[in-house]
Amino acid sequence: GHLNMLSVGEKAIDFTLDSTEGKFTLSEHAIDSPILLYFFPVINGRTCTDYISSMIERNEEFKELGVDIININHEPIDNHRAWIEHTGSPFVDLSDPELTICKAYDAIVKKAKSESLIGKTNRALFLIDKDMTIRYAWCADIPSDTVPIGTLISEIKDALDI
Repeated sequence: GHLNMLSVGEKAIDFTLDSTEGKFTLSEHAIDSPILLYFFPVINGRTCTDYISSMIERNEEFKELGVDIININHEPIDNHRAWIEHTGSPFVDLSDPELTICKAYDAIVKKAKSESLIGKTNRALFLIDKDMTIRYAWCADIPSDTVPIGTLISEIKDALDI
């Protein structure tokens, strides 16, 4: 884990960003259902593509848990729209071009095989409940790290006491 990373039990940092469905404010959406905020490094990256496919495949399970997946990285909103079209993703994507929110959540690449990724969005997952409390938090050491989807789902169940 990282020193600056927000941890379980802490308050999530609220924000408003452009999304593929207009302006998105975290606190407004968290009231309706727990949000799994998924920071990811690269649109069309191999790991990112595989991971989003797994999330899409198992989206019914996330829905049964009442969890909404929200994807976020630094790339422009048009790239996110193209990515959604390409992957068939049912999720809302957010664009954080200044990396403001990525930095606030410490989802920033510090070490990577590829120099070009350093300082960009790292892979990280935060489960945020209606009180804006973080119930689950994970951040990759290197951007290619992932939490297996099955593990993620069972950790979310535990975090929500389901």
